[in-house]
Amino acid sequence: MDVPVRFDLTSYHSLLQAFDLAGRRMFGTAWRGDEAFARRTDDPQATGSERRDILDRIKVLAGEAQSHNVIMGVEAGEDAHQSASDALHKINAELDDLKRQLTGVPDVTDAWVEDFEAYSRRRQVERELSGAFDRGELQLQVGISEIVQWRSWSRLPDFKVYFNLSIVRLPLAHTGQRRRAPAFVARATLEQWLDRFETNATAEATLTPHARAQVWLKDKMRQHEPKQYPKSEYRALAMSDISGLTARTFDTAWDQTVPESWRRSGRRPKKTTP
Repeated sequence: MDVPVRFDLTSYHSLLQAFDLAGRRMFGTAWRGDEAFARRTDDPQATGSERRDILDRIKVLAGEAQSHNVIMGVEAGEDAHQSASDALHKINAELDDLKRQLTGVPDVTDAWVEDFEAYSRRRQVERELSGAFDRGELQLQVGISEIVQWRSWSRLPDFKVYFNLSIVRLPLAHTGQRRRAPAFVARATLEQWLDRFETNATAEATLTPHARAQVWLKDKMRQHEPKQYPKSEYRALAMSDISGLTARTFDTAWDQTVPESWRRSGRRPKKTTP
């Protein structure tokens, strides 16, 4: 007798798989696959700029010292020699100080730049997925049945998501003794959500106009409750804010996103004071 399957894992992606699929779609050929494990690395740009500034100043001082050394090497008179010597003393003192500074500023290596870029991609994918969970575009499931209540749980200090481990640490106030559980995303829902990204993205995430309109509308739904404008005004505002958005694309996003109360014609009537 066959035993029915209670939890069909083939219908889900682990959170790490969802992270990787989102990264591939968002970054295309720039995606390396190990971003989930990238450690935080400071932005090398500021360090590189600091080193360049010190080196540029050293070059300037070296040029100034050369002109004074020329004076010291010719019969220019005692006063000229003394003036050149005083100037060289100041230059050499500043050069010594700059060289000490330079030893404390690490050289920016290719590996450092790569680590920073990998960590930056990791954070961008984590933010994109977290935003989708927060807006309800995706649901994060823990264990075999429980859905993470992202909006409320993410505000709690002991809630944590480990994307690279596919694990969620549930808030103690909700779970009692069970603190950690494996995390999944429904495969069909994720694949549909991934369509929001342009397939030719190679450097950074690019949402389609349709996806940007949906995000825009969900933001307006949170800000304007009840609805403040007729659909035509929202359409005009969205087309002004979102590059490449057409009226037809907006209408499709509207039908797929807003609740029934927003689909009624006109503005929501304001309450009158009796």
